[in-house]
Amino acid sequence: MEQVQRLVAREDALDLTVERVMLRRPKTLPTTATLGEVRRLFTNESIRAALLVDGPRYVLMVVRADIPAAAGDAEPALGYGNPDAPKVPPGTVVRDAVALLDDATENRIVVLDEDGETLRGLVCLRESVDAFLVED
Repeated sequence: MEQVQRLVAREDALDLTVERVMLRRPKTLPTTATLGEVRRLFTNESIRAALLVDGPRYVLMVVRADIPAAAGDAEPALGYGNPDAPKVPPGTVVRDAVALLDDATENRIVVLDEDGETLRGLVCLRESVDAFLVED
């Protein structure tokens, strides 16, 4: 099944829950991924964050700025990134998540299930910060 994405204007999303504006299938890599694998993922300019997971469990987010140019492709990606990237449960109202988004690296927030570990999605605010990228 092909993933279809569309934009939802920021002001139109404020009263929705994060679950309604998140990508349900964000780009993930296993915790065994190397920096070379992350770099290959980032050759697609629209991908601004890679999520490292252990099965369904979220571990950390890596963005381009986390990877020094001198770091070797064979290095484990797990040594880079931000395990403390902003996280919210899916029932969070977008209005309450906006401050986190505005301060987040690459305007991304990880959405975790109520257990605080299981990855549910990723909130992606466009670079122009005027709209969310969502899946239908």
